[in-house]
Amino acid sequence: MQIEILLNGLTEAAKSPLSYVAYIVITISWAAITWKEARIKNITKALSLLPEGRRLDALKLEYRLIPKEGLNSEEYLRHESKKYYFLAFSISAIAVLIITTLGIYRAIELDKQKVVGETISIAYETFIRGTTTADDNRFATAIGKIEESVRISPSYSGYVNLADIYEEVGEVDKAIWASQKAAELDPTNPSPENMIGMLLKDKGNLDEAEQHLLRAMSLFEESKIKDDEFKVTILVNTGNVYYERAEASSDASKKIQYAETAIKKYYEPSLILRGGLQNKRFLANLLGNTANSYRILGDFKKAEELAFQSIAIKESLAKSSPLWNSLGIGYFNLGDIYLKQGATDEAMKYFDKSEDIFDASGSIIGKGSVSLSKAEIAKMKGDIDSARKHAELARSSFASANLGLYEKKATDFISQLSAK
Repeated sequence: MQIEILLNGLTEAAKSPLSYVAYIVITISWAAITWKEARIKNITKALSLLPEGRRLDALKLEYRLIPKEGLNSEEYLRHESKKYYFLAFSISAIAVLIITTLGIYRAIELDKQKVVGETISIAYETFIRGTTTADDNRFATAIGKIEESVRISPSYSGYVNLADIYEEVGEVDKAIWASQKAAELDPTNPSPENMIGMLLKDKGNLDEAEQHLLRAMSLFEESKIKDDEFKVTILVNTGNVYYERAEASSDASKKIQYAETAIKKYYEPSLILRGGLQNKRFLANLLGNTANSYRILGDFKKAEELAFQSIAIKESLAKSSPLWNSLGIGYFNLGDIYLKQGATDEAMKYFDKSEDIFDASGSIIGKGSVSLSKAEIAKMKGDIDSARKHAELARSSFASANLGLYEKKATDFISQLSAK
């Protein structure tokens, strides 16, 4: 343990409530002993004026002090003085011991928090440069250290960092829990509510997700934060809720209504603020989701334009960072745009591109979605056996990851094929 950390621990311990109690006890003890010592001096002075033979009787009668057997008045008073000083010293020593113990304990906590801070940096660097087996082990250690830190000393920033890392490694429920803890510690901060809403959307809990995202925007506006990028994040996450509703709805009018709401109320206001976005990956996803919403409305020209913008950003980012899975999503979305127009050959070209990336990245949702889209193409071409084969492959992929909503889509598709 570094001496600086130990000194900081002692300084913090000296300011603790228990230390203040110790200070009060020491002060009262020394005040009482000082009074006792002054009294003994006065008694000694008074007794010196009496004949030696009468001093012991005077001590007993006047001051109600009874010496032990064999002690004269002078010896007894000296003994009492020493006893009081010894008592004061003992109380002071105990108080110092308590403060020192608190200081060492606090220093250990500070040392742990320092280690945790360093480990968090390592963890984020691991994600920035991509993971290897060794990095994964070090990252698992980082998570354990952060979990230990928030148990010892719960803090808003600790839970926010923990939620970010849980979300990165796919521990959605744990990320929601950590975000809820952060929200409890700082209920006026919109960031945890935004994170909870985004995570619930990913789980398919769309109504609950929207409630948290609306609360995030309300807190954002109440705090009068001047941060266009954060505002866009909340808007886009809320727009994504409506986009997911549009995708999931079997009612054509509702599907269009949800897509229009996503575009008009959330995506278009976000694109107006796109110049202030530093996170290009997020901008690419915004463009991609907006393109998907226009595809649902049947505005394929606008959808194609935005999809190409999204892919252009993802391709440039992919050259310097591990964003292949995101690029695969971009190719898949573009393929879906062509599929909805009946351009099956063009759609298959981009589905094949996305499938290569999803195979490399191990994206189960991506691979399953491509298989289901290829099943649609086969169905359009009248190849029912091939369509069923691709759809069953998609359903198997979704089921292996417990993706109920996606699995249902594949099951419904197979049922439609069986009805033919």
